[in-house]
Amino acid sequence: MLEDEPEVNTEQPKTPSKLYLILGALTGMFLGLTVGTNIYTYQLQQQDSKYNPAKIFAIDQLVGFQYFEASELEDRVEGIFRGYISSLEDSEATYLTSEEVATYEAELNGTYVGAGFHFTWGISGQYLVITEVIENSPADIAGLEVGDYITQIDDDLAKLSNSTILYKKLTYSGEDAVLYTIKKNNTEEIIKIPIIPTVLQVDYITSIKVDEDIVCITIDRLVNGSATEIEKLILEYQNEGINNFILDVRTVTQAEFEEVVNLTDLFIEDGELFSTVNKATEVKTYHATPKYTPTNLVFLTSTSTKGSMEAMLGTLQLQGLATIIGSQTTGFGLVQDLIKLNDGSGIIVSSAVLLLPNGDNLNGTGITPDIKVSLGSAYTFDFMTKGEANLELDAQLQEAIKFFK
Repeated sequence: MLEDEPEVNTEQPKTPSKLYLILGALTGMFLGLTVGTNIYTYQLQQQDSKYNPAKIFAIDQLVGFQYFEASELEDRVEGIFRGYISSLEDSEATYLTSEEVATYEAELNGTYVGAGFHFTWGISGQYLVITEVIENSPADIAGLEVGDYITQIDDDLAKLSNSTILYKKLTYSGEDAVLYTIKKNNTEEIIKIPIIPTVLQVDYITSIKVDEDIVCITIDRLVNGSATEIEKLILEYQNEGINNFILDVRTVTQAEFEEVVNLTDLFIEDGELFSTVNKATEVKTYHATPKYTPTNLVFLTSTSTKGSMEAMLGTLQLQGLATIIGSQTTGFGLVQDLIKLNDGSGIIVSSAVLLLPNGDNLNGTGITPDIKVSLGSAYTFDFMTKGEANLELDAQLQEAIKFFK
């Protein structure tokens, strides 16, 4: 051992440190967990040999003595939980802090928490391009515009190698300002803008007439009430004599499961929608109700389209009620639950497999479009440089319009 190298003690200390108090609470307390209206209580056994608080304490000592940068105890403890969940063979399982749970639940109710803009990576991966600024948001008030480049956030350069810390700051929901370094659109002007996140009501469902008798409804996220909103939009356009609808679900990576059930039910007159099978092999089957909206449907999909939305697409395709145009979907045919712990934090885990009415399991396979069309390099390049969606360059949308002609 080097003369100035600290000795690491793996025995439990006589005087508990703050970390030990936290670990003791973790290994000795009862945790009340909630899924919907169900309460589950689990007791963690303090003497279970699989869990060694002394080892964690020793590792924390090493970090404290040897790690070359400062780190917060709270972040290290939260990292224990994140690491445990990330060890599951489920890429979508995740641990959420109490702040992240609050944000997640708010977004399920159509509320946005953040600076007020959407973005994509620039073509070089060395900057972010603003693709949308929410009206009356802090970003809008600060003067950010579509096409502006974000080159730095606080002290961190906006490059792919910094993506983890950047996403943490982009989704920050606290009370302190985040400093954005902005290169204004089509200029060399560089400005620094501090922005404090806020809570906003946003529209995850938008619509536009793309032809005289064709409407495109874009779904960014399916949250509580989305199915009713989509039904209302369709009925309004049908009253105008329009009955051809393109539903763009290419960016839907998260969807409230009950809303997927409601949306599927909207387009199916009777019969089975899909079913779920949990770990105990219990099957729950969802059936159509008399509520039914007949219409001509095309869905646009991408490799980002995933989850319970894939079950909806599969059932509609199977019954010949919709045409799928675009790219193969992700193939994540699982139902996910948010399980809340009594300290406000929570975990998102997959709880059941989704099956189509014919018994097909979509997990790992996804939905194959009826008409395979890539988005197009011209559209992608334009979007990643200008931040604006040029509908004329959108090869998938244009194919859908052509389909109705």
